[in-house]
Amino acid sequence: MSMKRKRIFHHPQATAPLSDETNQRCAFPEVVENQGNLQDVQIPLDGLDYLAAVRKEAMSLNSFKSASIQPEKSETKSHNPLYKEVTQPVCSPEPLLKDLYHMVEKHNKKLTTYPPHLLLDSSTLPSTLQGWRQTIANEKPSWAFVASTDLATILNIFENCAYWLENDTLDVQSQWLFCFCCKLPDILNGEDVSTLRSALRSLRSTHTTFPSIQTSASTLNAVLVFRYGQSDLL
Repeated sequence: MSMKRKRIFHHPQATAPLSDETNQRCAFPEVVENQGNLQDVQIPLDGLDYLAAVRKEAMSLNSFKSASIQPEKSETKSHNPLYKEVTQPVCSPEPLLKDLYHMVEKHNKKLTTYPPHLLLDSSTLPSTLQGWRQTIANEKPSWAFVASTDLATILNIFENCAYWLENDTLDVQSQWLFCFCCKLPDILNGEDVSTLRSALRSLRSTHTTFPSIQTSASTLNAVLVFRYGQSDLL
């Protein structure tokens, strides 16, 4: 194992005095002692001369330099556009949706407090989606029928309603959709809300020329916005 070489100092270590400003010792004491001769430094030959030249240049500079900003000249000629874009005020759908939601809230309270003895027996309700499709297309809705329908069935109907729409029975089908909107509960999980959003997109993209279907879609839109917090649908 090789022995460590002992360090030999060829020159005595110099210690600079403490600075009054920084309370630290300068790394180059010779520069501190020779600051009076900074004017004689021309071309730095070593590190000390270079440091002295830098200090000399720093002392000759201003502490800061302010930038002068010239004010912009105002143009005397007014530029008239070749054409002006006609902007029409955009009507917000929020007032209409609020009115629809107030109607839904009114009927929702009626359905949640519906007398139990007036509810229909489950055996009288359709047991399959195909049976519900026939019922929605051929029979007018009743509050007893809607109050007796469970949430799972209503969500399945919303999920498939866009494929069931028939031009001859759109008015009746739109009434069913409005009634089912009134039966929706106050709280739904994320998956069920996503099902309603998909149903809304389907209703908006089909039968766009039929006001009754679009009114039912707006009712569902109002429920999603004001009951389930889907404000991006405004």
